[in-house]
Amino acid sequence: MRYFFCLLFTIIVFPFLLFGQQMQVGELLDPQGVKIEGALLITSNQQTISDENGNFSLQINSYPLNLEVFHINYKPKVIKLNQVLKDTLSIILVESADTLSSIEIKGKKMVPKNLEANFLELDIKSLQKRPHLFGEFDILRVLQKKAGVTNISEVDGGYYVRGSSNGQNQIHLDGAPVYYANHLMGINSTFNGDIIESATLQKGNFHARQGGALASFLEVNSKRGSLESYSLRGGLSLLSSRLAFEGPISKNKASFSLGIRKSYYDLISKSYNNINEGKEGFSPLPNFNFYDVNGKVFLKPSTKNHLVFSYFRSKDGFSINDPNNPGIGLDWANNVINLEWVYIMNKKWRAHFNSSYSNFGFLLDFQTLKAFNAENRTSSINNQVEFNFEPHTNFSLDIGSFFSKSFYLATTKELQNDLLNFKNSDLEEQSTYYGIYFQSRYLIDEDLEFSTGLRVNAFYSDLLFSHLSPRLAVKYRPASNWIIHADWSRNFQYHYLFSLLSINLPADIRMPSTVNLPVQSADLFSIGTSLSLNQQLQFNANTYYKSLQNQIVYENGGSLNFDKLQENLLIGKGWAYGTEISLKAKNKYTSLDINYTWSNTWRQFEGINEGKAFHPVYDIRHFIYINSLVKINTHLSFGLNWFYNTGAITTFPTGYLPLQNFNSTSFQPSITPLFEERNNFRMPPSHRLDIAANYSWQSKKEFKSTITVGIYNVYNQANPYFVYFSVHREDRESLQVIPKKKALLPLFPTISYSFQITK
Repeated sequence: MRYFFCLLFTIIVFPFLLFGQQMQVGELLDPQGVKIEGALLITSNQQTISDENGNFSLQINSYPLNLEVFHINYKPKVIKLNQVLKDTLSIILVESADTLSSIEIKGKKMVPKNLEANFLELDIKSLQKRPHLFGEFDILRVLQKKAGVTNISEVDGGYYVRGSSNGQNQIHLDGAPVYYANHLMGINSTFNGDIIESATLQKGNFHARQGGALASFLEVNSKRGSLESYSLRGGLSLLSSRLAFEGPISKNKASFSLGIRKSYYDLISKSYNNINEGKEGFSPLPNFNFYDVNGKVFLKPSTKNHLVFSYFRSKDGFSINDPNNPGIGLDWANNVINLEWVYIMNKKWRAHFNSSYSNFGFLLDFQTLKAFNAENRTSSINNQVEFNFEPHTNFSLDIGSFFSKSFYLATTKELQNDLLNFKNSDLEEQSTYYGIYFQSRYLIDEDLEFSTGLRVNAFYSDLLFSHLSPRLAVKYRPASNWIIHADWSRNFQYHYLFSLLSINLPADIRMPSTVNLPVQSADLFSIGTSLSLNQQLQFNANTYYKSLQNQIVYENGGSLNFDKLQENLLIGKGWAYGTEISLKAKNKYTSLDINYTWSNTWRQFEGINEGKAFHPVYDIRHFIYINSLVKINTHLSFGLNWFYNTGAITTFPTGYLPLQNFNSTSFQPSITPLFEERNNFRMPPSHRLDIAANYSWQSKKEFKSTITVGIYNVYNQANPYFVYFSVHREDRESLQVIPKKKALLPLFPTISYSFQITK
């Protein structure tokens, strides 16, 4: 412990004594006030890159000087500085119609963060022109096709990162957790593409502020609204219609943004049911609907203070109301409120305060012969404070603390008989999660960067758990456009997500770690290289190994029963390793994105397969994805997606046993499957081609429109959703069992329309 405090003192205190030059801080924005990440800023003796918040800092030796700003999607800009400004230097970049052919990088100082293989940043504007399911842009479906990320079916809204389960990811919207981020059981995500400013996925080299999950951290930020002009965006797809409105409340001082999206299938189904109600043989269509609302207010009372208030709500409903059959109803909803304050204390210190409330609820009402309903809810109050210290461009330090209070509720109620006796199964828990962290970055020289972090975790439910989560990363730059990196981190997760099926569903139940449910942990080591050629070609290759402890699985024949939870679960370990390769190419007319992943994932439990290791359902051995966009002219562009992946893992019976059914009047034997091993079969591979054509026009200077026509699943590939067995009896002495696959999404056309009005 004495050595630990000596190390902490050295990391925190030593840089304070080392640097004393003048510091200029600033921010990069587009004309609508959107933050610009990854811009290159160059002076005569140094250069830097704007971070994910559009912020930058420069060490100033002498004046006057020229500051050059470059970004591949914006026009270059040169600014003359005569002195250090007391306030933040705000630089507005104007979007360029043409892509820069190259950027000259002087020296070896900085490489953009988006070169790193552990960091996935989505280009929202470009991706909206690619083919999408039902013509609806969806960031989660885009992420599922990135290197190191997989899913197990076309309608699975979950994603699996480097051998971890879907429940080991963490999703934040504007800094607040979102517990279930899908509409329509996973067909579409809850994030409206028109209101999203940025989306980044961190799958390794975690910052110390990132904790409580083992696999990845997805950060989604909604638009904060332009400080200069008003804008109205909207569109129609086969699933929904949407509108987004933003603009200044007080010019250069305050802004707002508001986005609304609503499905309209329920309008069609209700009209159809009303017209045909009472007709003989009529079977009503099911009703499903969803909507989501995003709102944000940005206040800038001074150049040193930024305040942001944001709100998000999503809701889904599904019901079948057939008088001749039992009814079923499902509802689930998210509610998120977030308040953020950024205070720039001086040239070297910045403070960031964040408070949020998140809630998710699910309700099932199933009117069978025995009435049944189930409900689960998760809610949390979250607070975080972080101080950023940057005395010099060669060193930065982030220090913070966090506090979260969470509440969990899960109930089921089943009618046992006609005397209205109910069987209840209830779970109600709460937990407290708090701690401190620090993260430091040293630029030893122009070629070598060293980063360390430590997160001190404390978690209380029915027992106090405490753990240290260290991080370590090294980057070496043999050239200005090439980095070699290695990192190691240890993470702890203090909750479990119990899945009812193999795919991600709103009915999945979240529970905290307890005495009987030990804390999950994972060690992740990765090493890789990243190369950029003239900002037009980017290549990433990464190899990782992950070790996981205290993983859970249902025992053979077990299920989620709150009264006998410990009896139905087994606790074991897991490990995964793989290689990820991605290639991005971009010029004035064409962009190409190729991702390949080879991975091998294992789990091992005493009591499953005689204690032998086996593959979980999300073990996808090979995955390749190709995405391309070709710009013909200013009006017309074409996009295509193609992917291939080996099949997911499932459990097949190894034989069938005929048993006499004495309750049947036919006296025919029933056929009972025999299972010897879990996860003993790999499904057939999946692959699919999607294409789309985009036509854009501008009728007036302020009015832009785009219509997108596409074909989903061009060659009508029947990708398996699940496999079932059909039993054919030839005579009393023999029978034949035939495996069949069920596919859900055949070839079908898609069309969408979008517009933007700027004033």
